[in-house]
Amino acid sequence: DFRFIGYEIPLSALIYIRLGEKIYMDASLGNSFDFYPSDIYSSDEYYQNIGLRNSWLKAAVIANLGFEYRTEKSGYFYLGASYHRPYTYLFRSATVFEGKSYPAFINDISGNYLTLDIRYFFNETPLKSQSKRYPEDSNY
Repeated sequence: DFRFIGYEIPLSALIYIRLGEKIYMDASLGNSFDFYPSDIYSSDEYYQNIGLRNSWLKAAVIANLGFEYRTEKSGYFYLGASYHRPYTYLFRSATVFEGKSYPAFINDISGNYLTLDIRYFFNETPLKSQSKRYPEDSNY
């Protein structure tokens, strides 16, 4: 087992499509700029594994599709899915078993993933419109 640390800065365009009185479909598409601060390494008594970054900064395409149920008092309920696909591989992984001098496995780790998104957005109370009041003595 091994894991690597990554940070994403997404930049995408989002559209809402009204399907009913309270139901909306959301769709977004864009790019993500991903940062990977270190290489990875794991081992035990039988093997050693090292993963070397292709680059510390990677670009990826991100897409999202989901549905919202909007209420006036309870907020918005969202159910959707997201997809993340880097343009090139993230890491090259090599595994060496104990007693061997050459790598048994060499793999490129792509970093693709698919998520199920469940979100809740709190309802904002609308601001009451305030009428402008001028002092009686002013020249307005």
